[in-house]
Amino acid sequence: MEALKTLRDEIDQIDQQMAALFIHRMNLVDKIAQLKMENDMTVYDPAREQEVILKNKALLKDEAYASYYHDFLEAVMKISRDFQKAIIFGSAV
Repeated sequence: MEALKTLRDEIDQIDQQMAALFIHRMNLVDKIAQLKMENDMTVYDPAREQEVILKNKALLKDEAYASYYHDFLEAVMKISRDFQKAIIFGSAV
């Protein structure tokens, strides 16, 4: 069971890195929301989201992960959209 603990410890380290990246991403999303507000732009840009998905899925070497990564990217972008809407429509933290 030491192998399981070692693998879980490694996942914990990755989760810490992901938390830092998430914060950085959301700070950028905040700035994007501000620009969209100033320029009367919509939050949702389906063409941009499709571009992000295709570009990032192309980085995968293992096709077995592709549909899961697609779902992950969609979830991250939905969180970003929701945060932008909260900023623009006045219910952001």
